[in-house]
Amino acid sequence: MKQREPSGLWVYEIPCPPQAPSPPPPRASRVVVGTMAVVGVLVAGCLAFLAVAFYEYADHDRLEFIEDDTILFAINPVCAEVERLGDQIARPAEDLERRRAQVDAVLAAARPIPATVLALDDDVLDGDQPARAWAADWGRVIDALTVYRQSLDDDPETALFRMPSTEDGYTLTFRMDTAVEGCVLPAAIESLAEDPPRSAAEAEHANGLD
Repeated sequence: MKQREPSGLWVYEIPCPPQAPSPPPPRASRVVVGTMAVVGVLVAGCLAFLAVAFYEYADHDRLEFIEDDTILFAINPVCAEVERLGDQIARPAEDLERRRAQVDAVLAAARPIPATVLALDDDVLDGDQPARAWAADWGRVIDALTVYRQSLDDDPETALFRMPSTEDGYTLTFRMDTAVEGCVLPAAIESLAEDPPRSAAEAEHANGLD
């Protein structure tokens, strides 16, 4: 085929040869690229999982602490009254009638603590895991103090307060006092026991020796 050039000459148009298609990449290269893509997806998934797990860990309910404001707001006034009354108990008891009156006052103030906690909505208690166990611990202490109070009437000479203990032999107040800051069993009540379980101080000392 001829084509007239601007110079006026006619020349034959020589078509360019068709460009050969690029050869497909070797199979090994395709495998490497595919493997890298899969690894990239897995790494991204792991990073996302770790991010979610870290958030859940940072935001989770610490098992030994009661931190829900609803629970704390409900029990703090009652706890303050128990502490105030408990600190008035003297040891040894020089006046039996006064001791009876003091224990009665503490019992009257303490009994609402487990009842107040357990009366809260299940959603609140489920969201703060130690709440029910803490209320149960208070119930055990109240029961033991009630037995002691009755023994002051029945046989004051042998009246003995037995402080409940945990499964591993420590005083129950060790975990009770840890659970709620500012709501502790008065030391004067625990000191009523002639032979109390191992104390929190002993537990900390033992842990330091391990």
